[in-house]
Parts: sequence; C-alpha cells; structure tokens
Amino acid sequence: MFKSLVTCNMVLNGLQKKIIAFLAILVVGVNVFSQINERFEHLTRIDGLSHDNVYSILQDKYGFIWFGTQDGLNKYDGYSFEHFYHESANVNSLISSNFGKIFEDSKGNLWLGTYISGLDCYNPIKRKFKHFVYDENDSSSLSSNRIRCIGEDVDGFIWVGTAGGGLNKLDPITGESVRFVNRRYDWNSVSDNDINTLVFDSNNKLWIGTDVGLDLFDIKNNLFTHYELGKESFDDNKQLSVRHVIIDKLGILWIGTSDGLFVLDPEINEIREYSHDLADASSLSNGMVNTLLEDSEGTIWVGTENGLNKYDKQKNTFVRHTYNALNPYSISSNRIWSLYEDKSNILWVGTKGGGINKLDLKRKKFNNQVYNAGLETGIPYPSISAITGDTIGNLWVGTDGGGLYAYIPKQNKYHYFRTKPYAKNTISDDEIWSICTDSQNRVWVGTHSGGLNKIENVNGEYLITRYLHKPEDSASISNNQINATFQDKDLNIWVATRNGLNKLIENNNAGKAFFKKYLNNYSNPNTLSDNYITSVYQDYLGFIWVGTYSEGLNVIDENNNIITRFKNVQGDLNSLSGNSINTIFEDHQGVLWVGTNDGLNKLDRTDMTFKRYSRNNGLPSNEIMSILEDNSGYLWIATSSGLSKFDAFDEKFINFDISDGLINDGFNWNAAYKDKEGEIYFGTNSGMVSFFPKEIVLNTYLPPVVITSVKILNNQIWVEKVNFVSVEQDFEQTLELDYNNNIFTIEFAAFDYTNPDENNFEYKIEGLDDNWVYYGNKRSITVTNLEPGNYVFRVRAISSDKQLNENGVAIKIKVKPPFWRSKSFIFILVLLAVLAVISIYSFLLKLKTNKMLEEKNKQLKEANNQLVITQQDLKALNNTKDKFFSIIAHDLRNPFTPLLALTELLHDDYDSFDEKERREFIKDIRDGAQRLYDLLENLLQWSLSQTRQIKFSMSKIEMKELINKNIELLKINTDKKKIEINSEVRDTIYVQADVNMMNSIVRNLINNAIKFSEKSTKITIGSKDIGSEYCFSIKDEGIGIKPEYIDHIFDAGFSKTKINKSKEKGSGLGLILCKEFVEKNNGKIWVESKQGLGSTFYFSVQKAE
Repeated sequence: MFKSLVTCNMVLNGLQKKIIAFLAILVVGVNVFSQINERFEHLTRIDGLSHDNVYSILQDKYGFIWFGTQDGLNKYDGYSFEHFYHESANVNSLISSNFGKIFEDSKGNLWLGTYISGLDCYNPIKRKFKHFVYDENDSSSLSSNRIRCIGEDVDGFIWVGTAGGGLNKLDPITGESVRFVNRRYDWNSVSDNDINTLVFDSNNKLWIGTDVGLDLFDIKNNLFTHYELGKESFDDNKQLSVRHVIIDKLGILWIGTSDGLFVLDPEINEIREYSHDLADASSLSNGMVNTLLEDSEGTIWVGTENGLNKYDKQKNTFVRHTYNALNPYSISSNRIWSLYEDKSNILWVGTKGGGINKLDLKRKKFNNQVYNAGLETGIPYPSISAITGDTIGNLWVGTDGGGLYAYIPKQNKYHYFRTKPYAKNTISDDEIWSICTDSQNRVWVGTHSGGLNKIENVNGEYLITRYLHKPEDSASISNNQINATFQDKDLNIWVATRNGLNKLIENNNAGKAFFKKYLNNYSNPNTLSDNYITSVYQDYLGFIWVGTYSEGLNVIDENNNIITRFKNVQGDLNSLSGNSINTIFEDHQGVLWVGTNDGLNKLDRTDMTFKRYSRNNGLPSNEIMSILEDNSGYLWIATSSGLSKFDAFDEKFINFDISDGLINDGFNWNAAYKDKEGEIYFGTNSGMVSFFPKEIVLNTYLPPVVITSVKILNNQIWVEKVNFVSVEQDFEQTLELDYNNNIFTIEFAAFDYTNPDENNFEYKIEGLDDNWVYYGNKRSITVTNLEPGNYVFRVRAISSDKQLNENGVAIKIKVKPPFWRSKSFIFILVLLAVLAVISIYSFLLKLKTNKMLEEKNKQLKEANNQLVITQQDLKALNNTKDKFFSIIAHDLRNPFTPLLALTELLHDDYDSFDEKERREFIKDIRDGAQRLYDLLENLLQWSLSQTRQIKFSMSKIEMKELINKNIELLKINTDKKKIEINSEVRDTIYVQADVNMMNSIVRNLINNAIKFSEKSTKITIGSKDIGSEYCFSIKDEGIGIKPEYIDHIFDAGFSKTKINKSKEKGSGLGLILCKEFVEKNNGKIWVESKQGLGSTFYFSVQKAE
C-alpha cells in the first residue's frame, strides 16, 4: 500500500535566498576566514591503502577498521594495512576484489558484498571465506550477484539487497535464500528490484530504499508499505532513487536520495526536505546524497557527490566540507561514498578518488586562526609575534611583518595599522615584537627596528606617537629594537631593548618625556649583567625582574638601588638551567617562573635558588617561549615544540601538539595573553591559537589492546602462529615452545585511532618479572631463551592523552623442558648406556677379529719378510684393546655407581624425600648422565679413529668462525660457571685441515678449560703465526697441572682425576682424541701449566694456501 506524507518544504523564494546568501557571505568573511578547527587527516595508496576509491567502512568487534575498495579489502590497525584480494587459484580468497559493502553480524562474521560477483562471509578467527552466488538452476540461491546492501534481523537472518534481483533473506547456516521481488500490479511486493539500502528499526521492521522510493517491510506479517518522496517538489513522473537510509536515536528516518535529503517522522507521517541551492551556502552542497551517518553526539553527516555536509540542528542549516587545494587539512575529495564513526569517536570518510579521511569528533581543543591571502579581513600575516588586550575588551595582535591589528568585538570589525613611508600617524615598523596596554587604555607597541609606538584613541581617532633612538639625544630610547614592554604598579612603562633597559618618565620637570636607562657595566656588579634585554616583569613585592639574551637573570630593587644577578653555574643544579632568558612570569601564589632556552625554572625565595624542569620531567621542549596561568591555577607553557599544561602541585605535564588540533606546535617568543573571560591566546608562525582551558577535555577513551601476530623463529625462519590473534581478553590457547626453540615475537596494537603513533604500551612477563615495563610506542617484542616453565605475557595500552587501559590482553606461554630432564629419561639413559657399551664392545671385538683374520690370511699369502710388519700390527691392536678396556674399567664404570645408587634411592624411598631433595637427586643424575654422554661421545670418536673409519678430508677453514661457533655451543656451560671466553683470533687466519677434526679439537680443549676452571674466571683463545703453520692456544685460570703429570697428560690410561681437585671429573679421552686428530692433520699439541695458576694448551696446524 501507499502511505500519504505531510511534506514541509525547505525551499525558499528568490528574495529570501539572496538575503541568506548575503548574510552567509558576511558571516563567513568575518568569522570563518581563519578557522581551521576541523582538520582532516588522509590515508591513500601512498600510506598502504589498496585503492583510493573507498566504498565501505566498518570497525569490527575486535577494533580493526575494514575498508572496502575498488581493488581489495583492507584491514587497518592504525599503523599498517593488511590486504585481501581475489586469487583465482585460491578458493579461500575474496570472490572479487571489487566490492562495496561490509557488514558485521552478531557472531562477528564479516559479510562482504561485491558489485558483480556475489556475497562473501569471512570468519576473522578461522580466516576462512564462504561464498554465496546466484545460481540460475537453484531458486534458493541469491537472486543476483550485484550486492548493494546487507543487514541482519533479530533472528540472525541476513538480508541482502541486490541490483536487479530484489531482496533476499539468507539463512547463514543452510545457505538458502528466500527472494522478495517486485511483481507488477502487486502492491504487496517490493517497489523495485534495485535495492540500494536497508535498515531495521526498533520493531524489527525493515526500511528499504529502492530506485523508485522508500518501502517499509513488516517481516512478521509479510506486508509492504510504499512511501513516495518529493511529489510536491518535482514532476509527478519523476521518481527519486533512495540511496541511503539511517534511523537516528529518536527514531527519525534520514533518507538520502538522488536529488536531496528527506527526514521522515514515522509516528506522525511528516517529512521534511532539504535540497541543494546554489544561492544558499548553508544548504546541501549537492543533491546527490550517497551516504548518511549520525555520530555519537547526535549530529547528522551527509556525504554527497560534491562534498561532506554537517547538519546544524539549532540553525537547521548545513556546514559544508569540500576539497581546497590551498588547505592541506581539507577533505581530499568531494565525492563522498562512505561514512563511519569508530569507538574512539573518529569519523572515517571514504571517498571516490581521494582515499580515506579521518576527522576527530571529540570536543575540539583549540581554535586556530590563520592568515588567508584571499580575504580582506582577518589576520594580515601568518606569524603572530605579540598579543594583548585593552581595558574595553579589544584584542590587539602584532605580526612579524604584517603590522598590527585590533579586533573590536562589539562592532565585529578589524582595524589595521601598517607603516607607510613618509606618512604621519602610522606605526614605525611592520615587525611587531611586543605590545602592552596601560591604565589609560593606551597601547604601547615595540617593533623590531622602528622603536616604540604609542597608540591613543582620541574621539574615535587613533593617534600614534613614535619614540626612536637618537644618538645625539641622551633622553631618547636606548635602541630601536624593542623586545618587551611592561607597565608597573606605579604606572611606569618599562621597555626592554637590544641595548639596555629603559624606564619611561613621561612628566619630568622640563615637561618632556625621557627614558631612564639601566645598562651593563662590566666593572660594576651592581649593574645589569648584559645590555641585550629579552623580558621584564614586576613581582608582587615590587621588584623588577629582567631577563637577558645570554647573561642570565637580574632583579632590580629600585628602593635600595640594588641589582642582583642570577646565572647558570656549571655543576650547580640549584642555579638557573640556562643563561638565555625568554620569559618571566609570576603565578597567583607569588611563585616566580623563569623560562629559558634550556628549561623551566621555579624560584625558591627562601634561599633564592631554582628548581629545574626539562624535557626529562615531561616538557615537550626545553625552549620555553611564554608562560600563562589559567583561572584554575594551572600553568600553560608554550615551547618551541608544543604546548604544555603544568600542575605545579603534582608537578605533572600534559602536552599538546599538532595532533591535538594546534595549527603549529612551534610558538613565538612572549606572544601570549589571557583575557578577562579566561580565554588564552598564543602566537605561532602559522597563526594564532586560542582556547578556554576548561574546554580542553582530554580523550578519556581507554584503548583496547589486541595481539595482532605471534611469530616463532624456526630454523632461522619466522613462522606465524595464525590462531593467536586476540581480542581484549586472555587467550584460551597456550603458546607451547620447545626449550631449544623458544625465540618468539609478539606484535600488538592499541585501537585508539586518534593519534596511533602516540599510543604507548606497558608489558610484563609473569613468571619472569611481575613488574610492568614501560615500552613506549613500540608495538612488538622479541623474547629469547626463556627457561622451561609456565609464563603469562601481558600488555596494556596508554592513549595519546595518557589514559591507561589496565585490562590489557594476555597470552599464556609454556616452554617445555628438554627430554633429559624427565624422570623416565634417566632410566632410559642407563639402559641406553649399557646397550651402547655392549654395542661398542661387540663392534670393536668384531673389528679386532676381522682384522686379525685379515692379517693372518695376509701372513699366509705373503713371504716371511712380512712377518715383522704383521707383528707390529698385532702389537698396535693389542695396545688399542688395552687402552679401550683400561678406559672402560676405570672411567666408564665410575658414572654408573652414583647413577645406580641415586636411582635406587629414589625408587625405594621416593616419598620420604621432600621436593627440594628430589630435585637435587635429579640434578645429580642429570649431571652424571651428561658426563657419561660426553665420555661415550669421545669414546666413539676415538674408536672410529683407531679403526680408521673416520673420513678424513682436508679443506680451507676460517678458524675465527669455527672457534666462535664452538664457544656458542658451550655457552650454557660458561654461563653456569660465569666464565668469560675471549677469542683473540683474527678474521684472516685460514688453515688446511679436516673441519670435523678441528671442531672436535677446539670443542674438547675449550670444554676441558671450562671443566677445570673456577667460577667467574676467564678463558683466552689466541693464535700466532709461526711460518708455515699457525699455533693456537687455549688458556684458562683453572687449577693447573702438577709438573710430574704434564708429560703424561696425553697418554691413554693416565687418570685425569689425579689432577682435578674440583668437583669436575674427566676421563682424559678427549685429550687423547685431540692428540690423535692434531697429529692426523700434521700438527703438534702440547701443554704448559703451573699448579694453581691455570693451563695453556697449544696446537699447531698447517696454513691454507
């Protein structure tokens, strides 16, 4: 059925339009000329966006922002983009890269509508895509692949509007759709098959915008109601295409069409119309409305084909935002296609051709007034160098090159003062460096090179008097560069110049004004410390404080004719922080503050010392340009790199910069003023900043934190654990790592998009250190070499306005212990050791038997002259056997004794020991097993050597790299005893040897040095060129060797336990191997030692060619 509407036309007659246009131009010309308070930031392809045509924007429940573009889907965390594209060879990819609609359902799935290829459902946790497409042979499929809008009802069904296929009700579980299409002459069907927009109201009724109008679908009763728009404004034959519909907080429908905006109150069936009017600057900027948004404050935003519009509810008008090539903060394109407000109150604007725009909707902090060359009124020059107000409420502003102007708010007009050569009654210079008004409402203007000017308003006319330096006139001002002006309590005018301080005496006995001068006399300490005066101020006691350019601070006691100097004294932290004084200020409690080029200073009058504040205490810069106090007692400190609000009681700074809305964060020297209403003004090189301090509201949004990536280093390759992407809660999964593969990186992000680069983080690893660690704005941390155990990594965020989200996010981490720490391994180790001994014995016995048979056969075949050789071979074999059984009998048996005893004790009396005793037993068993393992390893190497089964291959070896690798392998042993190893081997040393044997030699010698060294000692590895060979040395600071043992140290069967008084034990087999391997490589090995002073093992190797 059709619904009749009461239409309230917002179209004015021609005369009304002209009057409104004239008033709008007048208002804009006076007030808007200088305002740049709504600053759009831009994100384009240059910043990583996949395409500059952005058709849809959404923030998911985790906090990520998604952008649908003409070429790909973009996932944004405030720092970088992740792109999703269609990949023909990948079924788990987008069905198309060109799509325009993104919708998140109640379960957190993303529904992605494409222009020509159908619908995607994306599960962000599983990272899986599911495709829904039109199938001409399946009536339960989508009715069209051209998706224009998506929604969800209270029962979880997904509603899909298409181009040409009508409306679809999709069951996300079965994937089946029910179609609703236009049927000619059936009034209870959708009005058109081109569905552009849909939205559910509070009654779960569906409002549908089509190419021919607006429909209301009662889902429960399956009833359509049709609304016709614009009948009174357009021809009856013209139908409006409804492009977007939203429902505001009051239940009012805002309807964007192809020719204007309509506002429908469904309760009373009344509709208002807003259209574009060329003659009315407060109308819509264009009639083609593409997108609508109601922000968190209830403001309606309208995106059109020619700009963005903000609806002013009180005035019932629109404020336009359009592209301006001269304004870098204007919107980037006039074709607005999507609008979205995120949880941190950032308005995201998607454009066609201009990428993304960001606008901070939080209460604006600062009003910025800037120079606009195209306007006749307003600021006449960019750089504001002086500001003050007079007694009747006028604002006086000096520029650094554009003269002086006065703003008269009662008349809403400006009066400009410029210098004119040879003209009377003009200011002497356009570079204004200081302004002050006196009790008679006269304005004193100091210039850069034109001296002092006095401006008086006499009967509505401004009269200007100049005071210039005249060398022949001792009563004239001392210099024409005026840095500061000030009126004291006795109504005297003080003038700071480049060449001394001047006090103006207007009425002397001769009836002529003259200047009393205060100058420096280097031979008289009771004079000013310097003639270059930068600032002058009178405190509540009547003292005159004088700042100089490079020689510190002075205070003048006029009553007693005393001048006291204060300077920076190197090494004295109670002196001034710097000698270049920029500004002086006294707060309401009588505390004197001094701003220098090297920090802020607070005077302690009890002992006349200073407390310093600098960048280290929280200031944005050490260059203090001006200081003011607001009505609440907070200091506002302008610096060369930002503005700071200072709580002198708590000594805390809150800093503001360009990201907070300042037009420029570099402020000008002493360009500061607070008016009677409490509004504060500061001058910059880009214009003037003003604000009411109580309106400076900090961003209280607590930024949620997410873990965006977890990567593990596996074989020198970073592998991402894709299932570890968190929301603002603890992980249910635990990140499990092997003890020897426990290097990992965690990346995280804070979802306050106000100024992402100024979001900071704190983290802690519970189980390692329970204290929070401030981490700045770094967003990833790499953790290495965690000991086996259970840990919890926690991270939380601090917003750009220092708001801490204490909840943060956490991930559990488990580092699994090495297998040899398990109880079962101890028993397995014993069994393996026994089997290893038996196997080695059998192997060697077999080798021996085979060798003997071979030799016997050889003896039979050969003549008697081979008998001697045969006997020598048999003797060598017997010696080998004797060495082997000697080692087995003496050394291999020893480790088993404590192992068997400890395991038997644990087995029989396990419950009688406490946990600490059990751990000590296990540690002893582990250590014994390790020694047994080392012995078996060397034994196997030696046996292979004896039986000539080790492959021998000479190659060119860089010894520094080989030595460093073996040092790293034994790092756990050195760390345990806190031993420092220093390698002094050069990069250019190459030898010709077998690399495996060299590794065994170096490793055994270093290991021996560690074993026989005391804790916290050093081991030094050196090299020496000795002709055709290099000699290498391993020197320790251990227990040393008795002289009688040195000649036998490399002999088999010699017990090394004789020379070891420490707890370390060794078989000596390693040294036997070293000797054999060194000799195999045509080298020599020897040792030098003094008992109690350590040992040095030497070996020589042939140089490589």
